[in-house]
Amino acid sequence: MKSMSWLKCSLLFGLVLASAPAAPADDLIRARDFCYRQEYDSALAVVRAMCRCDTTDPAPYYWQASITQLLIYDSGNKQLIDSFYALSDRAIAKARNRLRRDSRDAQAHFYVGVTQLNRANLLAWQQRRLLAFKTLLGVMPQLRTALAYDTTLADARFGIGVIEYFKANADRYVFGLGLLGSRKKAYQLVK
Repeated sequence: MKSMSWLKCSLLFGLVLASAPAAPADDLIRARDFCYRQEYDSALAVVRAMCRCDTTDPAPYYWQASITQLLIYDSGNKQLIDSFYALSDRAIAKARNRLRRDSRDAQAHFYVGVTQLNRANLLAWQQRRLLAFKTLLGVMPQLRTALAYDTTLADARFGIGVIEYFKANADRYVFGLGLLGSRKKAYQLVK
């Protein structure tokens, strides 16, 4: 796993953060540990079991999509991309259902944002850069809204840091875009 990119590391690190109220931290830590050992089937089994806990919670679907995304990156298996998008769609649908009931649900805003962040990353990996950039534009408002409703959401701040990092490194996609972001600010937010 030495060739792991900074973003891939951040996705793995994100598994440590147990922001989902219905998701026991121990389960996410077990899933994270399986991911570090590249035992994705075991990690997915742990997260799938979480789906049975609360049918309104977007977290288990977000984590399944994240683990599937790691598997795609490690294996290069493009046949898993449809599964990633289906799981992401499910996470977003569950979060939006919660937002219809309570527009101030910080967790729901958070999961819409980070799911879209993962989608933007996979789109960039697929060389669909314009669509990735368009998807990324919708992430920051969701994460900022989540923080406005719950200032303790370190995960939302972390997501904003990942976006700041993307912006700081955007020159590799479009010359001059790197001026929009700051690596120093990104590292501070992620820290």
